[in-house]
Order: sequence, then structure tokens, then C-alpha cells
Amino acid sequence: MKLLIFLLVLTLPFFSGKPAMDAKVILEDISGANQIGSQTVGEKGKATFQYLNEGSYRLAIEFPQQNGKWL
Repeated sequence: MKLLIFLLVLTLPFFSGKPAMDAKVILEDISGANQIGSQTVGEKGKATFQYLNEGSYRLAIEFPQQNGKWL
């Protein structure tokens, strides 16, 4: 039980961020030569691609201008 609580406390900071609204998700073939599809995410920061052929793909994300402090 103590191990479970320790693991939850340790991993919680990695899952407590805000979604990146209006980010553009681009799906390309593994060589990067052909763009398979692109989608702009919504409020929840999620994107889905359906009916993909079996293979390897590369995922690129373009984030919108962020505001806040630079570290």
C-alpha cells in the first residue's frame, strides 16, 4: 500500500498539466516526405486519426504562442 501511494505521488506531477488548446497535430510518414493528415485540437487537447494503414508514422505538434514567464 505504501508503495502504491509513493508511486502515485511520484507520477502525479507528470499528469497534472493543462491541455494545449489550438495546437496543430501533424501526422507524416516516417520519412517526413508525405503529410498523412493534420488536425487542430480542441479544449481538451486531444486529436484522433482514423483508418490508418499499418506502418510507422511521425507525429509533429505545432504549439500556439504561449504566454507566461520564461525560465
